[in-house]
Amino acid sequence: MPVDKLPNFKPPVEKLFQLTKRELTLEEFKAACEKFAKFDPANSDADLWNFCFGDDVDTQLSVSLKMKQAENSGSSLCYKPFAVECASLPFCWWESFSRKHHQSDESFSNERAEFDEAFNEELARAEGTLGAPLFKGAPEIEPFLKFAVWKDEAGFLLLSQSDNDPQFGYDINYTFKPVDFKHHSDSEHNEEWLRRQIYGQPQAALPKYWKRCEPGLEQELSREITFNFFHPLRFVQAISVARHTSTDDVLFELVGHKHKYAQVHLTWARETHRGWPDTCFFESWDEWAIEAERESSEG
Repeated sequence: MPVDKLPNFKPPVEKLFQLTKRELTLEEFKAACEKFAKFDPANSDADLWNFCFGDDVDTQLSVSLKMKQAENSGSSLCYKPFAVECASLPFCWWESFSRKHHQSDESFSNERAEFDEAFNEELARAEGTLGAPLFKGAPEIEPFLKFAVWKDEAGFLLLSQSDNDPQFGYDINYTFKPVDFKHHSDSEHNEEWLRRQIYGQPQAALPKYWKRCEPGLEQELSREITFNFFHPLRFVQAISVARHTSTDDVLFELVGHKHKYAQVHLTWARETHRGWPDTCFFESWDEWAIEAERESSEG
């Protein structure tokens, strides 16, 4: 199908950027979102808030929440949200993003151009509202997926063409990600440093059949283990950095964990067995890359 846009909807880019201005409590963050969207309790969970924009707007702002065990919960396993993981608002989709979906190169190229034009139009609108981004470009391994990033004291706002959920195609979205800039000097806030905050991966080469990906799949991981209280990643901050091109394996960089990386086989379902989604830990990028290359060579 062709590129699917929302003709009667303009993303509230200025309101989204306000989320980066200062650190907010969960209650303040929710109130800030409710200034430009309506909270949808029927489609929200303990670890995920959804906000809608009206019956005629077929998209929503999704806010992924970090969870921890509640104090004084005794022997019962009771968990509550304590911080925002990220927030994402998709507004344009391209389901037939692969050449195999098209009967001719011309058809594919025309839709590719339409998808790029949709991004460029929104980028121009965002620049007119927020000013020039800190930087813009494309991931090294995915030069066809464009992005631009703005930041303030409490986080960054990313406009990007994304393949976070390729079962539904590519999309264009705004993503808010909180970052504690206070613990980094101004000299660190250069393009290379911010790229690492966004993409979370080193600049090393990838094994065969793997490609880099943007953060976002940690939302799916969080959803799958919401009620899987004994999964080893249950209370770990993870950032998706790479994914396999033909399986549901995703590499996550782990924050504050004894292991640096985890390869997870996403199931796209909520799991309760502690062994699912299947997870393997690695001490370093090199250790993971060697194992992934070996698996690729063994077919």
